[in-house]
Amino acid sequence: RAAADGADLEYPDEHLTSGWVGGREVRCVDAVIQVRHHDGYPLGRRDLADLSRLRDRFGVALPDGYW
Repeated sequence: RAAADGADLEYPDEHLTSGWVGGREVRCVDAVIQVRHHDGYPLGRRDLADLSRLRDRFGVALPDGYW
């Protein structure tokens, strides 16, 4: 897998899962990794909405300073 900047990304197996998009099952990373990917840049409204959904749906703890 590659990041937007072309760097290779590797995830531990325990953070790989599957989900559904448009009625098709897809491989993806879990909610913990998705929260980590929101670190390091100013969060906009959509980011905060995404994080709120991850917290509410999966019970993922959000880092200090996110709210």
